Amino acid sequence: MRLPLNEFTGTLPKQLRELTDLQVLDFQDNALTGVIPSELGELSQLIALVLDRNSFKGTLPSSLFSANQLNTLYLSSNNFNGTIPAEISSLTQLRVLSLQSNQFTGKIPERLYDCVQLTELQLQENQFSGVVSTKLGNLEQMVNCTLTRPDCQPFHP
Repeated sequence: MRLPLNEFTGTLPKQLRELTDLQVLDFQDNALTGVIPSELGELSQLIALVLDRNSFKGTLPSSLFSANQLNTLYLSSNNFNGTIPAEISSLTQLRVLSLQSNQFTGKIPERLYDCVQLTELQLQENQFSGVVSTKLGNLEQMVNCTLTRPDCQPFHP
């Protein structure tokens, strides 16, 4: 389901979970609000979730990481907050993770580096703290990685 650039408003309906064969959910560049429904984690065939450039808020539901076929997750330019759940490591097929331009805080979870298929990691323009783990070097497939904090220079491995 690809519906970018349509000026949709409102929230994502929980009933999306009924689309059991859904592989792509793309609502990029709309005006959607609210939180990501935890029911999206029930979409076992979902390979791409593209919700960037909307007005979503809140924390990422841990259930989202039950969609273990997910290989592309674009959630940039929203108003998400809290930490990145450690359960992200269950996404063993994850290749692209874009969480830039949100309000995420805390440390980047060590378990993120268990996603060894990552080729693109975009975490800039958040409020992360701490140091970047040396485990970042274990992501041998990485092609594009950008991590920044307001008080430090961008990190490009």
